[in-house]
Amino acid sequence: MGICNCARVKSQLFNAIAEVAILRLGEFNEKALANIVWAFATAKVSHPLFFGEVAETLFSAIAEEAVTRLGEFKPLGLSNTAWAFATVKVTQRRLFEAVADSVTTT
Repeated sequence: MGICNCARVKSQLFNAIAEVAILRLGEFNEKALANIVWAFATAKVSHPLFFGEVAETLFSAIAEEAVTRLGEFKPLGLSNTAWAFATVKVTQRRLFEAVADSVTTT
């Protein structure tokens, strides 16, 4: 399997994961929310082609879910989530403000 074909297959895999995850975010605990954005951010660091429109939609949906459930996050989950969003350069002002408030009020 050539490099181009392998990248396409991995991109399809990440898109499929994102599509299913978007539909089931309410079932994810805080650790799963943090882990999925961490995984996508880690993949983008190594392979920018993996991060497409579906992944951006996933990040937006996770940001909204995380804001409403931020009190459930442990420090590691907060830091991994913030790192992931910063790494992929997805701006979610509401999420970052909520994380900052959470950190400064505890």
